[in-house]
Amino acid sequence: MRLALIVLVAGFGCAAAPASEVYRWVQEGEVYYGDRPKQEAELLEVKPGSGPGEPPEEVQARAEKMAECERLKEQLASYKRAPGLKEVNALGGERVMSPEEHRKLIALTEKKVTEACAPPAAASP
Repeated sequence: MRLALIVLVAGFGCAAAPASEVYRWVQEGEVYYGDRPKQEAELLEVKPGSGPGEPPEEVQARAEKMAECERLKEQLASYKRAPGLKEVNALGGERVMSPEEHRKLIALTEKKVTEACAPPAAASP
């Protein structure tokens, strides 16, 4: 299991940085991979896209989804902490939200958090 995780991490690193070098060595019966040579390390030839890593577009999309999830969580926490909220229109005019509008905004943002932070649907075989 540990070896598989190390190989997987090494594969992701290679996909993200195709010009880097990957070394393999054995220490006390354990196999290790890294980007810096250790004594008795073997330089591996790793071609971009040859590992089990995800396509860069999927990695980018997942990172953007996670960032949006975190942004919405912070926004929700801010709304919940605020004793009251003001709306500012395009001309700079302000309007204080009623307690009911405040509750509705929190409920709407909770729904957005649920949608944005939901795990991706499992791919069908």
